[in-house]
Amino acid sequence: SKIRLVWNAPSDNAGVVEYLVYQDGVVGGYSRLNDYTCVLLEPDREYAFSVSALDAAGNESARSVSIAVRTGPYRGERDLIHPGGFEYIGAFALPETFAWGGEAVAYHAEGDGGQASSSDGCPGSLFVTNLNQIQAGWVGETSIPAPVVSSGRSIGDLSTAETLVEPVNIRPQSVNGWEFDGAWRTGLAVVPGEGRLYSAWGFHYTVVEGEKHASIGCCDASDLSGSGKYGAWYVGAAGEPPTDQMNNDWLFTLPQDWSDAHCAGRNLVAGRCRDGGLSGLGPTLFAFSKVGSPTPPSQSSLEFTTLLQYGPVEASDDVHFPDAIDGYNHADEWRDAMWISAGGQRAVALVGNKALGQNWYGYTGERMRNDWVGGDIPWPEFPETDPDGKGWRAHNRQPMAVFFDPDDLAAVAAGSLESCEPQPYSALWFPKKLFFGSRHEICSATFDSLNGLLYITELAAELDGKLVVHVWDVNPVATSVRSGNASPSGMDIYPNHPNPFNPGTSIRFRVHEPRHVRIHVFDLKGREIAVPADRWYPAGMHALWFDASGLSSGLYLFRITAGESVSTGKMLRME
Repeated sequence: SKIRLVWNAPSDNAGVVEYLVYQDGVVGGYSRLNDYTCVLLEPDREYAFSVSALDAAGNESARSVSIAVRTGPYRGERDLIHPGGFEYIGAFALPETFAWGGEAVAYHAEGDGGQASSSDGCPGSLFVTNLNQIQAGWVGETSIPAPVVSSGRSIGDLSTAETLVEPVNIRPQSVNGWEFDGAWRTGLAVVPGEGRLYSAWGFHYTVVEGEKHASIGCCDASDLSGSGKYGAWYVGAAGEPPTDQMNNDWLFTLPQDWSDAHCAGRNLVAGRCRDGGLSGLGPTLFAFSKVGSPTPPSQSSLEFTTLLQYGPVEASDDVHFPDAIDGYNHADEWRDAMWISAGGQRAVALVGNKALGQNWYGYTGERMRNDWVGGDIPWPEFPETDPDGKGWRAHNRQPMAVFFDPDDLAAVAAGSLESCEPQPYSALWFPKKLFFGSRHEICSATFDSLNGLLYITELAAELDGKLVVHVWDVNPVATSVRSGNASPSGMDIYPNHPNPFNPGTSIRFRVHEPRHVRIHVFDLKGREIAVPADRWYPAGMHALWFDASGLSSGLYLFRITAGESVSTGKMLRME
């Protein structure tokens, strides 16, 4: 997932002070030296790189000649989630009640009739927060309609969820008494078997070092309005880390057997990635236990286990970031975390918008440079590029998920790894064309472990703050690259890439001995569209480019036959 680039420094006297690295035509990196390592790249994918130089006044040179480099094939362990196993199946809209919300979302397996009822789409329901302001941030419940793929990115193409429970205030009384003005940071999680909806509460503008509130609460998942609002409780001792800056932007559950084995049964995880490095130089993960019955007194402390915590921002100079997550940028927006599993494979995933290029505090609209942090009088307005005003900015934002190996987090809990040592083992880049807003604003995410579905909320500011929920089907993918063992079928099939695609995609497979291979492509009515391959292939990995220029947008199936082995896959063409 890494590519190191090295280039010759310019030979003229222009006084170069920094470089921009262009990746597939957009800024993907920044360096003050003549080398740069691109990280969090997708496996087995070709990238085009070029470099430009800038002087102290910000004048930019022409870009260098472009080079093409391909990352290696995925080499993760067999029990880890493969980024190629994510299949986008569409999106649906949430009712207007939830506009400008979506700060937190949680899957409820027992909601809307439970697993036995899926006549309106997918089984279960979603808990979602509404308008993200101090006077709101309440939690309601919606159905999950069937997702729809909108090739033209028209919100009118989507189904709209039904409001099952109108948003209500589920915060403990002590949280409602906080004095601040701004936006909430919230996490939600339903604990299986307990019937409770847990919540973590914080606020975005946390700059007071050491400030800490009791922030964890819970209520009955089946009765949001009538239930008692229990809590709030501290994660750890009052006045001690983790502080507000480090916590309360996400909340999820761990499998009970894993938490029993590695963190004393503490199966709830909270954390945060505060921009500007105020949570540390990357995301945090702190595990604590469900509270049981009777609940502890309000303002009690819950013991915790640290699973992930990177180095302090004080150690950085805004260019070099020691003890940081790979590729750290002050403008990173990791917005949610979760445990993901599929067919015995597992990972802890973080989703959000990864900042690329240089980071600075100010406005995108005027590209303020280097270490400018002061205030303009009067403040400029950039409604198109900076509707929320000043903040941490970067040249480019890429929606993606990154994946951590649970064994690394277990090693942190056991003390055999430092909390800053685990790094993502792989990444998945979400195509920007899937999103309905120009900022591809990811707010939150949740995973349905019973049905293998990942839900990610998008706030589309241009559409009056409409909330859209994108859905991926997460599938196990056979991986035999590292071990060298042949699969019983004698053939391994890999997800096509890119997917969605326009106009072409690479169909990839491995045969363990020479085989005659036939590939057929069908539409959803079962009609054969094309036969891209019908010949002998030597043993090894193969990639076949399928050009769908003459096909309309939609979902297609491909079938690969190698001897007696048959495998199928899905691919989505989207204009």
